[in-house]
Amino acid sequence: KQWYQRRVRGVDWKDNAIPVSDAAIFINEKKENLGLDFPNLPYLFDGDVKLTESLAIMRYLGRKFDMMPDDVAKGDMVELVIHSQRMDLNKICYSPDFENLKEGFITKLRVF
Repeated sequence: KQWYQRRVRGVDWKDNAIPVSDAAIFINEKKENLGLDFPNLPYLFDGDVKLTESLAIMRYLGRKFDMMPDDVAKGDMVELVIHSQRMDLNKICYSPDFENLKEGFITKLRVF
């Protein structure tokens, strides 16, 4: 989602993806040394701004690149609908019954 915001706005950015094979190195050696208040993935460095947490990063980029609606309440509502859908998707993705649950999720999915 953040890559989409940056790509839509034509912003140059660098993706520092951490391969699963390097996860232990990140957790044990790098995570606490990045100067983040709440060290976690994903993280964003933008000048003096250092953020973690997907939602905080999306909000920051949305404001920075004027991608937020003028109606703040409506923006909050849409954001939480999307968040709810992500949580529902996470539940089925990690379920051993994924194949049986995915069709129900797709049919209930709200498209804006």
